[in-house]
Parts: sequence; structure tokens; C-alpha cells
Amino acid sequence: MAVTKYGTKKWQARWRDANGKQRAKVFDKKGDADAFLRKALNLADAGGLDPAAGKITVAEVGAEFLASCIHLSPGTIEGYARDLTRYAYPAFGNVPISKLTSAQIQSWLAEQLTRLAPSTVKANYRSLRVMVSWAIRARYLTINPFDGVNAPRVPFVEKEYLTVEQVEAIANSIGDRYRAFVLVAAYSGARLAELVGLRRAWVNGNTITINEQLKMRATGWSREATKTSGSRRTIVLPASIAEELREHMDKYTGPGPDDLVFINQYGNPIGASFRGNVWAPACHKAGLAELKTHADRPTTIVGYPKFHSLRHTSVAICIAAGVAPKVIQQRLGHSSIVLTMNTYGHLMPGIDDAAAAAMDDLRPSAVVADVGDPAARQTE
Repeated sequence: MAVTKYGTKKWQARWRDANGKQRAKVFDKKGDADAFLRKALNLADAGGLDPAAGKITVAEVGAEFLASCIHLSPGTIEGYARDLTRYAYPAFGNVPISKLTSAQIQSWLAEQLTRLAPSTVKANYRSLRVMVSWAIRARYLTINPFDGVNAPRVPFVEKEYLTVEQVEAIANSIGDRYRAFVLVAAYSGARLAELVGLRRAWVNGNTITINEQLKMRATGWSREATKTSGSRRTIVLPASIAEELREHMDKYTGPGPDDLVFINQYGNPIGASFRGNVWAPACHKAGLAELKTHADRPTTIVGYPKFHSLRHTSVAICIAAGVAPKVIQQRLGHSSIVLTMNTYGHLMPGIDDAAAAAMDDLRPSAVVADVGDPAARQTE
């Protein structure tokens, strides 16, 4: 901390904030600059606010917060930046963060719910809350304005599952280049970005190894680590699907070990245009989507399942085939069996029946009868 001359008639107070960043403030009188620094020193010793906290805005804190997120994945940082820039800053980006109130935040959420999906509003709520929590750790705030704020409720939406017949119908409709892409997704449970980034070297007979994912970011295509450490895995494909994949690679995959297995007609990774240009028309041709006419623009395809539904479908196929839950967890790359059961346990009703039957088997003299039969109860 120091006070130095600033020009011919002013004085500059310099100090470092809680993050070690050099900050400065200019005063007309040296005594005011000295008093400011004494206050800053006392606050720092007491663990109080940064002396700049009274004026620094939500947007300025947001910029510092995003710069501090070096430990997070590119996708997470991009999501925070999008939510803050697109939704939070227009509402109160110029408001000093020390003036941000619970009422402002609650009103902001309520207004968003009139025009945005609840899931989008919940994401915006989460991003701003994480930023505010960081601001508290950086000593820009001592009171959390999120205290007392009610988070938006997101209605439960049942996951979408396709039948084997529907999967085959889409595969038969989508064209030869993308046929194996659909089938591998449905019978492996791999995520879209994992398949987009799959290299030739990671296909070995009837297995595919998931080592990373390929995603389109604001700066271009980005090779990134898998979603969790448990997502690095080897998946065994059904023999018929492995044969489909082999035939696909013979036609469309380059010879090099690092060549992408699945590419578009231009030799590039499969990107966002795939959904509207390829996936939607194939779903419509398979009878799983509808055409919607518009007065002011061309006809569009609506009501088609998401590509991600193939991942859910792979679980339903595994359950129908009698695959154990632990194996399903490993195929999906879930971090724990708890996540798998919480997500898909309702598709496994036979598990509870089997548990009850196993308990009966443990009782050496158990009487297996209709529990509603009085005569049966008397014999026990």
C-alpha cells in the first residue's frame, strides 16, 4: 500500500485486493488518500471488504470470476459466461455488487420465467449464484444476496426412449454415411461428443474405447477430457453392430490411427447442423416427426426425438436383455451406481421382485402364499 503523487495536483492510493490484484484510486487531497488506505488496511486486518467493493459492478466482478475459473472445464466456463452475459448483465450488470439485493434477483427470475423455459432460468440462477459465492470469497460482499431467494422449479420431464424398431427405422432412413453412427449410439450408450471424437485407433474388433470428447466451442472444435473420470471406458458392442461399424470405417474413415471414425460429407466432425439437416429428416421419414407449415417461412420438421434419446434407449435395451445395473453404469460411464439407479431405476421393476423372492429363499420354513388369504396367515 502506498500514496503517491498523481499528476500535479492529485494523489493516488495503491493497494492489493484479496486476490493480490493491484488496484488504485485517485484523490484530490493526500489526507483523503491516506485515510482511505488506513481504512483499507484495517478492513484487511479484520477480514472485511475490499475497499473497492462499494463501486465495483456485477459485470466487473463477473469478469474477474470468469478469469479465476482456470480449474473448470471449457464447457463449464463457457456456460457461465453465456448465462451471465446474455441474461444477468442486461438486468444488473452496471449495479455495484454491494447493492445487489435478494428482491432484485427474485424479480429477475420471475420476469425470466414469463419468457424462458424453467430449465434455462434455473441455469441462469445457478451461474449467478456461483459468481456471487466467489465474490464473497474475494471479499467484495459480506452478506449473500441469494439468501432468501427461491430457486425456480423445473418440472420433471420423462426421458425419451425409442423402441428397437424405431431405432432401426431411423438407421434405415438416415443414409449410409450416418447409419452406423445411429446404431453405435443406440447400442453403446456413448454420448454424442464421445462418438464425434472417436478415433480409428480406439476401435478394436467389437470394442470401442472412450478416451475423450470433441465439442464445438465459441473458439472452434475443442478436444476435451471425458465428462468424468469414470467416463473413460471400453464398451463391448453387439457383434452385428460391430460389423456395421467395420463396414462404415471401410467406406468413410481415413486410414490413420487418429482419423475420426464419423465425419460429415465434407470430411469435418459432425456438428450442430447434423440435427436439422440429417437427423430431423430421417426421423420424419421413419414416422417419428411431423411437418409444420408456416405462413412466413418454409415448412419445418417438429416433434422428432433428440439424438440424446439414443443414450437413454441403450439403457432400455440393456434392461430388456437382462444386463446387470452395474454393467449398465460402466457402459454409460456414470460416476456411480447411485446416479444410474436414480436416473433409470424406474425401468427396472423386476429388481424389487427379485429382492423379495431372495428374502423368501433365506427363510428355511417360509410359507409362500397369498398374503391376503386368512388361511395362509393361520398356518404361519
